[in-house]
Amino acid sequence: MKLTVFTPLYNRAKDVIRLYASLKAQQSFDFEWLVVDDGSTDHPEKVFAQFETEMPPFPIVFLRQPNGGKHRAWNRALREAKGEYFLVCDSDDVLTEDAIGKIISWLEGIHDAPELVGVAGLKISPDGELLLWREEENGTISLYGGQPDFHGSIDCDFYEILHHGMRGDRCEVLRTEVLRHYPFPEYEGENFLTEGILYNRLIREKVRIRWYDEPLEICEYRQGGLTQSGLQKFIDNPKGYATYIKEDICSEEDRKDIFYDYYLRLKDRLSLKEIADNLGLGESDLLEKMNMQHMIKQIEQITARVIREAEGIYDGAGFTHEITSEWQKEFMDLGELLEANGYEDTDVIHELEVLCEICFQLSETQEDPNVLKRSLLISCKELLYHFFYSKKRGMHSLSITSIIKNEPDILEWIEYHRLVGVDHFYLYDNESSDGLEEKLKSYIDAGIVTYTYFPGKAMQDKSVNDAISKYAYDTKYLAVIDGDEYIVPVEAGRLLPDLLDEIIEKYHRSQYHPGGFAGGVGINWRDYGTGGHKEPVEGLCIANYLYRGEDDYYQNVHIKTIYNPRVVSYVDNPHNGHYRNGYYTISEHGSMIPFLYFYDGHCDLLRINHYFSKSEAQVIEKNRRGWPVGDLKRDDEKELYEASVNCNKVYDPIMLRYVDEVTKSLKEGLS
Repeated sequence: MKLTVFTPLYNRAKDVIRLYASLKAQQSFDFEWLVVDDGSTDHPEKVFAQFETEMPPFPIVFLRQPNGGKHRAWNRALREAKGEYFLVCDSDDVLTEDAIGKIISWLEGIHDAPELVGVAGLKISPDGELLLWREEENGTISLYGGQPDFHGSIDCDFYEILHHGMRGDRCEVLRTEVLRHYPFPEYEGENFLTEGILYNRLIREKVRIRWYDEPLEICEYRQGGLTQSGLQKFIDNPKGYATYIKEDICSEEDRKDIFYDYYLRLKDRLSLKEIADNLGLGESDLLEKMNMQHMIKQIEQITARVIREAEGIYDGAGFTHEITSEWQKEFMDLGELLEANGYEDTDVIHELEVLCEICFQLSETQEDPNVLKRSLLISCKELLYHFFYSKKRGMHSLSITSIIKNEPDILEWIEYHRLVGVDHFYLYDNESSDGLEEKLKSYIDAGIVTYTYFPGKAMQDKSVNDAISKYAYDTKYLAVIDGDEYIVPVEAGRLLPDLLDEIIEKYHRSQYHPGGFAGGVGINWRDYGTGGHKEPVEGLCIANYLYRGEDDYYQNVHIKTIYNPRVVSYVDNPHNGHYRNGYYTISEHGSMIPFLYFYDGHCDLLRINHYFSKSEAQVIEKNRRGWPVGDLKRDDEKELYEASVNCNKVYDPIMLRYVDEVTKSLKEGLS
């Protein structure tokens, strides 16, 4: 059997008659109609008994279960389905007369395309309008009338199709076995779970299907999105609600907001522990995240209100003592909130003091207030920036996060970076077989390393996003580098946190930046080769490998980034991430770096020594071991040529100045 048409049913016995009629009117009957009744009280069994007496041209499977929600009915239907493909058609919808015939024909068309797991068409209203979103001229969204931007069909995944005009309701027909890999979780006592969970999973797994611009289904559509009653369903089913928001395809910035909304909506219904457990957080971690989001919201709301009110005052006399005193009190209350959360004597507190002084002067000065007004607006717009760059009590100055797999020089790497100002390491163990956790034990016990076992393939980006999610407010700066990369201050004696502060501050004071803020500093590579070693050698990496490629070596355009993790939304590559609106990566001299490469990196202040090869034997071993970004295939001969020839052209002893101290630190240990 080619197709299962699944209908979840709950107290819609009368409506389902229309759907049955549309199924009988089909031109093809290579399907079964599988109905799961979810505890209806309007006796649908009588209706289906009548259907059977009519001897329909397709099999009907009618199953009953206690009321547990559509998601439980869906799970049961997937267990019982006989069809190779699976179509969901709700009880109050109907199929177009040629729907099944089209679907069968489309499925035959993808028979020789195993990478495609289904087909999809459109849904229309009873009036014939497509149930796709359309953006109006005023920027609002209509839930009717959108149009695909293609004709015929297109092959793509569930995320890509959103960029082809198909945002809204579609009619998907997917391989049953594929859907069985994505069952809905079932929580005791909860009977609602949004279908959005399934679509988030399909998006994440990049499941590809063939999309058509022809209608298959006619359905009623309730405008308005999530109504209050719809939101109430989420609140009444908190575990399912938490599962949905944890798996939502969104930026880290948006996820923080969503978690915060969840906390506010459920804090009077659930205990702190229950909320934390639902979100997969510890109680203290949850409180920390919620406090941070509360402070961010307060800053955003207060500054937005002051900006709005100040911009509306065109006559200087409008800055009355009453208005400015109210603003001043808002800023003072905000300062007390921040200080209570560890931000005493920080940049954001100093900026609030400036704002209070401006408010005072606006109501007292006899001079033209326009200059003060401009200062007020600028300071308000920059207040959140100062919050993000303030180093609160207990925060590390600079940390590194890295995913590690059998890195022989890991202890040298840690001691070197401690020497240049790194005070914490978030290390993710990607199935190391060399006893990494035991090697790091003394550092873990001393609170210098946070260790996480992180198995799986292509886990590098996931590890970075995990670190940003968990530790953004534990460290002022977060460097994302590999275990064969060493961040180097070019001038001897300089510490990395001080250099970063200087670069960020100089950029912020500059009048020549494109309307935004620095979210991180991108640092160019200098690639080091084998140094003439065919086999691994004893001693420090920084002492044994002193030859590198020339400054214009083509790989040196790569950057790695040291982030302000509080303004990072997510990363999807090892080099440069995505930020909240208005932030971006800059070079050491303030140039914007929008991508993975920077072609004008002179490395005057900072550079990354990339010991990508070490000995020739290690080049081969590294290729065999695999790469953290995925199953990249590397050519041994090409890699050996790059490591032994192109990256051995310049003698560079810059790291020798650290050898004695690193050797001493390794010998003495942490005792």
